[in-house]
Amino acid sequence: MLKEGADAAAKRGGLLNALIAASFHGHTMIVTLLVGNHEKVQKDFIIVIVKEIQRNARKTLEVFLNAGALSSVFGESRAEGIDIAEDVVEAAAGNWKNGKEAMTLLHDRRGADIHITVNVVAAIARGFDKDVMALLFD
Repeated sequence: MLKEGADAAAKRGGLLNALIAASFHGHTMIVTLLVGNHEKVQKDFIIVIVKEIQRNARKTLEVFLNAGALSSVFGESRAEGIDIAEDVVEAAAGNWKNGKEAMTLLHDRRGADIHITVNVVAAIARGFDKDVMALLFD
């Protein structure tokens, strides 16, 4: 269906679309297939995924990072100086189950792109322990 032009990002059902549903449930093979058919993933989808992902968070987010599918959040490259959006950090802080893992991965892979603002510090203070806060200031 994808080869025939089916849109995995089309809104359907309670979890919005196939990409979000596969990400939410940690189905990394399906996410890999779906991400491979999109040049970049819409920022609002990334925010939902980071906030709601429940299984295989690190592996699933690595699929997006490895495919360059997060350019809507990061820009095409570090050279562009695009910061991780505050709302993505706030979404990770709101994920009680996998937010710390998501934030740690984002820091490990794109830490130089995290622009520390009052809102970022507040979101991290609300949602994470001192270890995540320490990551940002190392």
